[in-house]
Amino acid sequence: MKTKCNHVNLMLRLFMACVIITLSLSGHVMALAMDPDENFVQKIDGGFFESLKSRPSEPRAIFLSCRGQKNELIIYVVYENGRYEIFSKLGREIEKHLKSSIFNSEKRIFKTYRKNGSVFYKKGDSLAFKFIAADSTCEVLYVPYKINRMENDAFISDRGYLRAITKAGSKEMPVVLAELVERLFPARSVLIKNLVKYNRYYFDRPDYFGYINRLTSPADEALNNRYLFYPTHKITYNRNAAEAGQKHTLDMKLAVSFLRKDYPIISQDIRAKRSFVEDNISLGMDKLDQTDIGSAQNTYIYLSYGPGINYYDSPYTLKNIAIPSPRFVFDRNVLFLENAQFYPKNSWESDGTGIKRFYEINEFQKKLGGDLKFFNARHEEPVYMAIPERLEYLDKMNTKITGYGLLNDTTELIFNFKFCGRAHRGNPVNNELRLTDAVYPAFSSISLIVPAGTKKAYIESYKNSMAKYNLPEYIGGIHYRDYFIEAPASGDIGMRMAYLKFLLENSSPALAGIARSFEAGRGSGEGYFVFIKACETLMKKEGCFFFSSPAAKALQRENAEIRHAFFDYLRSMRTNETPKKIKKKYLDFTSLYERKQLKSGAR
Repeated sequence: MKTKCNHVNLMLRLFMACVIITLSLSGHVMALAMDPDENFVQKIDGGFFESLKSRPSEPRAIFLSCRGQKNELIIYVVYENGRYEIFSKLGREIEKHLKSSIFNSEKRIFKTYRKNGSVFYKKGDSLAFKFIAADSTCEVLYVPYKINRMENDAFISDRGYLRAITKAGSKEMPVVLAELVERLFPARSVLIKNLVKYNRYYFDRPDYFGYINRLTSPADEALNNRYLFYPTHKITYNRNAAEAGQKHTLDMKLAVSFLRKDYPIISQDIRAKRSFVEDNISLGMDKLDQTDIGSAQNTYIYLSYGPGINYYDSPYTLKNIAIPSPRFVFDRNVLFLENAQFYPKNSWESDGTGIKRFYEINEFQKKLGGDLKFFNARHEEPVYMAIPERLEYLDKMNTKITGYGLLNDTTELIFNFKFCGRAHRGNPVNNELRLTDAVYPAFSSISLIVPAGTKKAYIESYKNSMAKYNLPEYIGGIHYRDYFIEAPASGDIGMRMAYLKFLLENSSPALAGIARSFEAGRGSGEGYFVFIKACETLMKKEGCFFFSSPAAKALQRENAEIRHAFFDYLRSMRTNETPKKIKKKYLDFTSLYERKQLKSGAR
């Protein structure tokens, strides 16, 4: 018996050796997993600042260490209108490191501005001073948390805001930056870092431009045999357009614009600070509790975990009209960005109003099932959910969404639905994934679900933008031909059917093949709905088992390999490897991608 076992083990080893040799000969080499902790050199010299001139208004980050702080202090620099602007958000703990002389500076009312230069709002106090460095004047503004030991009346989102503006040249800017740090902080308490874990910030893009958010850990590592849906973001900006053709045109133009690397979805806070507010927008200072700024919700971009919110497809005054809005589907990595909040319903359905809403959601990040009507600890800064609570939340939300139904498009609220032992008012499908400052669909989205009959137009629009803006062939690692997913039917139900089919493509190859047969015309539209409805019922019944079958796990491993190959290709561009190496990594990625498409029948 023992001899027989040894013989079997030997045969298995020989078989595995043959597999490895065959894969090597075929060029199929497993992509190395991305290392989010890999160190890179941060070189802040004249070349760094000169690079900003080629991409005006786009920010680049500079990382500084602050004594006693676990994470880096991040400041951004942009070049526009012939000058450099440095800006950041200092937490209260970092403010404690500021020199006392800063608080003796000239006091001014803090103001933000619209695009036309008019004042958007003015509230609270700021401190202002100037200094000369490299023969150039640098104007500095800071919004403190307290003024003369009294709480500053500024909005929560504005407290800690730092801005410095100068017309110094790119060669002089390193001197200006060093002088700014010296003016703000005591000697060696804050230092510009030499080594930075860039892959925690820029892993999904080809260069070092843009607003950033740390990746705590890659999604495929955090999953740990869990099943997760994909986050979505519905584009609701044009919901007041009541004519279908006009709305589709506006939506398509906006959605394709977001696929440019210099066109992120940005928060209201950034719009106000960077004077991007439209001329016709105003802030009702007498109704602050009903505004995102007054309730401190203005620093977030709102995604949903799952198929997405089920309203805002129609003008407020024409509820009987519903023209579906396109919705981005994001890579699961956004679930593990450090600065992310989670909430099981629309935040406007919270118990508190105004600033109490901010406190309540902060408390939820720490204790999912706690009584949120009593706020024992109020935080002036956002609290972000830790990974253990985050995974518990996602597990619970998986159950809620599958129970609610992936095709369910009712707009009705659910009263007292249970989540983590607490009653909530709202709707779990309208849950919020709240990311800070900005999100880049060009980098982190992996699909765009578009209304029925519009896919060809979207593809053509993107092809035109490829030629005009030199956009890439692959969007977030997905070829543009595969990126746009068309709803198989009109209305919100069609969009949800498309999302469910997207889940099949990433979990059940057999069922996905049947769905593609229907889409290819081998079956009736009514039959397709019956089939998709049956898939929804199966997901409700099996839950996580549906997404953790051997076939689903094999597909997830294949997808992860392709994603890592794509990230490796992006890394080669970020680090300016030789053209030959960049091309090889691109071919490694594309060969894996095309092989999967051919095998699945998607090609």
